[in-house]
Amino acid sequence: MTGREYHIITKDGSKILVEMNSAIMKDTNGKPIGFVGITRDITERKRMEEALKEDEERLRTILDHLQAGIVVIDEETHEIVDVNPMAAKMIGLPKEEIIGRVCHKFICPAEVGKCPITDLG
Repeated sequence: MTGREYHIITKDGSKILVEMNSAIMKDTNGKPIGFVGITRDITERKRMEEALKEDEERLRTILDHLQAGIVVIDEETHEIVDVNPMAAKMIGLPKEEIIGRVCHKFICPAEVGKCPITDLG
């Protein structure tokens, strides 16, 4: 099944974005006997994806320009999942060498199971 996106104009003159999928139907010998197609209105989904992308870009811009170090840590694994440039500067390593490390073995003196945030409240 292949999927393509198209802009179409509805009866009332409004433009919508649709996704069209189709597949060839074959008999038991592999001979084409027809096709099946599905058309879906994805206008709202695309609008929401674009809004989310804009929000993510806005947040990234804010984090990247804060004059405070921000470290984002996965609460279950305690792995560092993101840092802003100021945090990387404070740690003294490039972002790529920080992400993926476990915080209590890297930037926090707390022991395993004694995280002051996730384990001790």
